[in-house]
Amino acid sequence: MAIGAVVVVAADGLTDAVPEGADEAPRVHQVGRRAAGPAGVPRLLEATVPRGVVTRLVRLLRMPMRRDGEVLRTAFSRRAAITYSVGVRWFARQKRAAPAAHRSPVAGTGRLAPVMRALLRLPVPDFGLLLGREWCVEVR
Repeated sequence: MAIGAVVVVAADGLTDAVPEGADEAPRVHQVGRRAAGPAGVPRLLEATVPRGVVTRLVRLLRMPMRRDGEVLRTAFSRRAAITYSVGVRWFARQKRAAPAAHRSPVAGTGRLAPVMRALLRLPVPDFGLLLGREWCVEVR
């Protein structure tokens, strides 16, 4: 599958995904790392979620795991490794529109599809309360 090209013209930083993230994260991570080097980007951030948040969400929603709980012990990032926590609640409308544009995870039959559909049905203020924070790990 082709990932596409990333062009960094002039940037103070670049954000990719932690390699321990979900689904496409390892590929996004590879593309981000490859783009940052030749572009001379001085700052590289990896978008992530605190591991404990993911663990609690999976247990709360009683989501079946493909493998044993080992996945949860190594997915995403330890809270101590997270260097940035940013409130994005005021951008809830735009943040809710982003996953809605990705039809496969929402309309598909995967384990997360019903969760995604439920989140997208929430009123914008409620969506912002639940998903109004983003986290990053600074790599360099």
